[in-house]
Amino acid sequence: MTALRQRMLEEMKLAGLMVSTQEIYIREVRRLAAYYRRCPAELSEEEVRQYFLAVRNRGVAQGTFKTCRAGLRFLYCQTLHRDWPLFFKKRSGCRSRRACRRHVRMPWSGAFWPRSRTLFTAAAFS
Repeated sequence: MTALRQRMLEEMKLAGLMVSTQEIYIREVRRLAAYYRRCPAELSEEEVRQYFLAVRNRGVAQGTFKTCRAGLRFLYCQTLHRDWPLFFKKRSGCRSRRACRRHVRMPWSGAFWPRSRTLFTAAAFS
């Protein structure tokens, strides 16, 4: 086992990740290393970005891509302490989806009650 892999495993244990998550993250790092045939610590941000594009071009599912990205983000941000902009999303003015929705939500009024009452009544008698 390489020193980098051992260190990443230790960091994942300290972070409290499940064993199955650790296996997935290690597998994604192994795939990156196999793609470039080099140690992931030697890769630049642009090379990792190109790898992400290659993974997307293969047509993998969104969930598969997210786990790939999360595993490599853990390696580069937590284990190797690299603050690459590639791993940080640009945020809009709102801090969260919930905060954004709060601004466009309409206040609850009694205008909705008659309509919902007829829907419930129709469903009860059908």
